[in-house]
Amino acid sequence: MARVKSVALILVPLLFLAGCTAIFDFNLYRDLGLDKTAAPTPSDYQGAGGLDKLAEDLSSPAVIDALKNDPAAKDALVTFLEGLITLPVDQPEEQQAAILLADLELKTTSGEDFVNNIVTAMMAPIDTSVKVVDLLKSIIPADVAGDKTKFTAMIAGLLAANDMYYALGQSIDSDLGGDGVVDPGKSLPPGANAGDIAQKAGVAFLASAIVAAVDFVATGGQAEAIAQMFNLLYDPLNLDTLVDPAMTMPDPFSTAGPELNAVKALYNAAGMALTP
Repeated sequence: MARVKSVALILVPLLFLAGCTAIFDFNLYRDLGLDKTAAPTPSDYQGAGGLDKLAEDLSSPAVIDALKNDPAAKDALVTFLEGLITLPVDQPEEQQAAILLADLELKTTSGEDFVNNIVTAMMAPIDTSVKVVDLLKSIIPADVAGDKTKFTAMIAGLLAANDMYYALGQSIDSDLGGDGVVDPGKSLPPGANAGDIAQKAGVAFLASAIVAAVDFVATGGQAEAIAQMFNLLYDPLNLDTLVDPAMTMPDPFSTAGPELNAVKALYNAAGMALTP
């Protein structure tokens, strides 16, 4: 009871000093974390400046939490962004939509935490003597570890982001197959954080390579490969586990190809080099 009176004594002077309007502008409940942010909808981002607003919202932990808790709202945003993208993504709005779609997938699945857990030294060259299970265990976000649903969503998010980064890299390196260098007159959309994009693209590409290596053994497609990766990490004695726990890391940066060239172009756009 004494605590309730104390809170009341604090609020009463605030009302007199600032007035009701100011109090509600301040949003005491929101700023004290007592309310929940509603998940945004595509209608929030229509028209000029809409994608810029979405980019701002995706930097808000409250918005990300709301989307994590409302899969239907996330799916609606995915559909909205996909509707703005026509391959090749050669227009600034399409490029921005691809960047935001990748961010949406990474941020709502702990994929961004996965990216942040990989230090630059792991990127190039890859130590192919390291076991896949050892590397993954060292970088899997704590909230994902041991949770099959979250793990599956995170890897699927990384794969979806990888597709977007591939399209984005090709949009600035449009030579047939690419050469890893930004074409004259090409660029990322205004305001894009090239360094952030390059780092995420490199990690998403690495994750895709791990899934492909596991799928080569499991031969059941991406969904089966992700399930096998989870077993490898957390249920190695499962009779359905087909992957050798001693499997070592593939080096996706050692073999040239359009996918690698797209990643290299994004590094080039950031003034960095990705050298196998």
